[in-house]
Amino acid sequence: MTRPIYENEVTLKNERTAADYLESLWGATLRKLPISYRIDFFVEKNGVGVGLVEFKRFNSKHNDFACVISSMSKWAKGIYWSKIFNIPYYLVIRFDDGIYGVRCSNEKNYNVKWFERKNFRSEGDAEPCVFIPHGDFTNIAKMGDWI
Repeated sequence: MTRPIYENEVTLKNERTAADYLESLWGATLRKLPISYRIDFFVEKNGVGVGLVEFKRFNSKHNDFACVISSMSKWAKGIYWSKIFNIPYYLVIRFDDGIYGVRCSNEKNYNVKWFERKNFRSEGDAEPCVFIPHGDFTNIAKMGDWI
């Protein structure tokens, strides 16, 4: 059975809005990656790759929950590209109260657990996930140029 893809016009618009904001903040260009990369954006400055960004949109405040949950597969793929090309990989989330981000790496020992969504959409909604404490996220506006 083919797994559904949950990207749609609304999610792509949310991604582009956040990418435009990051571009202005970082003085960089964020290019949407093909789905085979499993990461949303390639970050480029002066024609050189300088980072990767996975983007999410949550309809909650950044500290409403103790952790942010990310697919273990997506997390591992981002770190894989980051290590091979020696560029940072960021998980960036637009919450109702701002845009927050964390630099992803395997240097922190985040919990990995099996997770199933409460509003189960498909078999892909049950998988190993990385649990990142909300305290590890920083408001992007306060960080300035991460790249």
